[in-house]
Amino acid sequence: MTKIWQVQLFNGPVLLDASGTETRRFRSHKVGALLAYLALHLDRPCPREELYEALWPEEDPELVANRFRVTLASLRRQLEPDNIVFGSVLDVGEPGRVRLRAETVACDTVEFERLLRAGYSAEAALLITGPLLPGFYEDWAVAEQSRYELLHEDLITAPVAPRSRQGEGMRLLPEALSVPARTNSPVSSPLAVPYNPSLPLYLTRFFGREREQRTLSELLTAHRLVSLIGMGGIGKTRMATETARNWEGECLFVSLVPLPDAGRLYDTALQSLGVAPQADAPIDEQLIRVLRRRGTLLLILDNAEHLNDAVAAMALQLLTQVPDLRLLVTSRQRLGIAGETVLLVAPLEAPGPAARAERLLEFAAVSLFVDRAKNARPDFTLSERNAPAVAAICKRLEGIPLALELAAARITSQTPQQIALSLETGLTDLKARQRGLSQRHQSLRAVIQGSLDLLSDEQRTFFLALSVFQGGWSVEAAAAVTGCADFEEYLYHLTVCSLVVAREEERLGIMRYTLLETLRHFAAENLASEMQHAYRERHARFYIDMVARANQEDFRSMDRLEADQENLLLAMDWFWKHERHTLLPLLTDLLNLWANRGYHRLALDWIALAFPGDELIAAARLTERLVGYRVFVDVGRYDEAERVAQAVLQTARDPINKGWALTGISYVLMMKGEWDRAIAHQREALEYVVQAEEGRGSHALHMCYIHMGQTLNARAEYAADNPDPLEDFREAERYLYIGLEGLTEDSRLRSGNNRELMRSFWGQQRWEEGDLCFARALQIALAHRHLTSLIQTLGDGAFRLAAKGCPGESVQLISASVALQEKMEYRAPSYFASRIQKQLSALRNELGSEAFDRHWQSGVYTPLEVLIPSVFPQILLSKTV
Repeated sequence: MTKIWQVQLFNGPVLLDASGTETRRFRSHKVGALLAYLALHLDRPCPREELYEALWPEEDPELVANRFRVTLASLRRQLEPDNIVFGSVLDVGEPGRVRLRAETVACDTVEFERLLRAGYSAEAALLITGPLLPGFYEDWAVAEQSRYELLHEDLITAPVAPRSRQGEGMRLLPEALSVPARTNSPVSSPLAVPYNPSLPLYLTRFFGREREQRTLSELLTAHRLVSLIGMGGIGKTRMATETARNWEGECLFVSLVPLPDAGRLYDTALQSLGVAPQADAPIDEQLIRVLRRRGTLLLILDNAEHLNDAVAAMALQLLTQVPDLRLLVTSRQRLGIAGETVLLVAPLEAPGPAARAERLLEFAAVSLFVDRAKNARPDFTLSERNAPAVAAICKRLEGIPLALELAAARITSQTPQQIALSLETGLTDLKARQRGLSQRHQSLRAVIQGSLDLLSDEQRTFFLALSVFQGGWSVEAAAAVTGCADFEEYLYHLTVCSLVVAREEERLGIMRYTLLETLRHFAAENLASEMQHAYRERHARFYIDMVARANQEDFRSMDRLEADQENLLLAMDWFWKHERHTLLPLLTDLLNLWANRGYHRLALDWIALAFPGDELIAAARLTERLVGYRVFVDVGRYDEAERVAQAVLQTARDPINKGWALTGISYVLMMKGEWDRAIAHQREALEYVVQAEEGRGSHALHMCYIHMGQTLNARAEYAADNPDPLEDFREAERYLYIGLEGLTEDSRLRSGNNRELMRSFWGQQRWEEGDLCFARALQIALAHRHLTSLIQTLGDGAFRLAAKGCPGESVQLISASVALQEKMEYRAPSYFASRIQKQLSALRNELGSEAFDRHWQSGVYTPLEVLIPSVFPQILLSKTV
């Protein structure tokens, strides 16, 4: 039978399909562990009790049985998708046992053992492309790791020439497992490659960076000068070294750390080549002659930042006169010369707040921390109890390798919980407790100070001022807050020096800048208190002014405000303490922003703080604005929403504001299911707004027409005593087309308008028109991040997909909608929620529990940007009902 999968456990687990496409991520760490255990015992039926013990040691088998079923089901979905016959890869035919079939699966460790037994030691050694299962610390994994390390040491110390396999009837290595004598694949252990005396030797494991290593190898092949750039402690030297171990050709590593100035730059490189400088010729000419004789050579100049100008001049000279030379420079700043290709070294991937405990070891930052912690205290293990603290440490330290190693060294005297707590206030106080580290790596503070020492006084002042920003900033914000005339030049220089990170914000079409939290913390500590007060006031006034100038109905304005959410909150805190009267009039706009983007809990907290007791109603009357109304409606607090709207209605002198208040009351009545009263109020609202001279073409008028269409659609769909629902759908369509006229492409109302047109068309059985409106509504809501509209549209689309014979996609849309509701604390109206529950019961009966659960999980965990486009073909191309 043809092999369907190749499993690589060296530097794995990695799953490769027939085309060579690799998978390194699994739904959880336990899924990867289960695959690895079954692959190590390929073709052996493993008792479930044995697997329970391997994955959940010392836990009650009865308690872990359900966890195992979920883990096995997840692995099956990965190994046996719809196009692979059930049971062809995972065999559970023998009661109580699980087997990974050798007929359809190949494994590198199995092939290694086979070659070793047959006497092909050299060929077996080629299969070891890295340590076995790095990041796996289960007892069985550690035992196997030790065994394979010893086997590999034996192969290195007693190499055996490969024997001919001609005529012996032995099968060849599977193509995906064949490894050439030299490989450009990433290697995670010095034991896995031939020793290169020029490269530094490390006594610790290397984690992550697989993609960066591949990119670096490709860049070194295509370009003659590559600079590896990043802040101190980010792992530039280690990454350069590990990549160079696989370089085809000679490598020369030159550390520039010991050089106090550029005077000995050339002779240091010459001595690294094993050549003593001569007095009878210029030192640069001697180096060039030697390099020309060496042929193809990769020269690594490590830690060049303090000699930047001299290294740049040297690089230009060598590259123009030595045609076979390639240069790899590691530095905190780029050289800035022609022909330089720059690769930025980012922090290791750290878990986010939603990461599950069983998946933590999939993150390189966590694997590194756990490995170094085990070096310091061999009995340390990642457990369910300490997993949240370990995740918090890695997130707080932002995946900076040096910081993670310094924190892990504390494990001998502190628990992960204590380390995490100490980092909340003493982030830059991490210090080394080990011998052998260079002076510049003795503490996190020393690393950062070393970068600041390379700046001018003006650049350093500018850098410290940036500490008042939280979560990033724009060029305009930097100019306004720092008051620096040369802000663009300084921002560029700090970016080049790896102190500031620049990222293109595609949604906004601008560059935004950020500081790693470690650097921001250090800068804030070193900013004089009087300057900090001045910068904070400028910061607050800039962002509150941005709120006042924003067009709340243009989604691009909302994007800009949301991008600066953290800065807005800082600004609001400042105004709440110093100028509360300036802040209060702008709160309505901010509350609407938060309601649109799903920050309902934040909005409710600010409402409670700013408007205790009846002050909210007083504010609504005074400003004639629906303060907090949207938030109350979305979370199901209808009575409070209606009170706000009634307060505005009673006191408003402006007809537009009366129209807004009546629309608000109408919407609450609709959510309660009081259709006739809702329609009556909406008609009255429309009269006020239409009669107002300034209402023509206004946002209020567009909103009235859309709400009228929405209310008519709701009565047509849900009112049991409606004598003519078809007429309601037709009337809704008429209002919605009027409301659509004049809407800009960037209006946040476009998604809701398309959604209501969709309902009107479907209600009239005009299926294709409704399907197109459904697609547009989803696309616009996703592009505009109009989350409330997304929730409603996903739910309506689920009913349509179920009717079109797509039950799985229907479940995915409902689960995605429910996940959004839970995240936002949104509460759907009872009539809609009841309909969803009935639909889910029918879908579970149709699909069966296992398939239903699979589709449900897919909807919950698949990003909407991926899920929604995958649904479009189903809604547009499947058979029309």
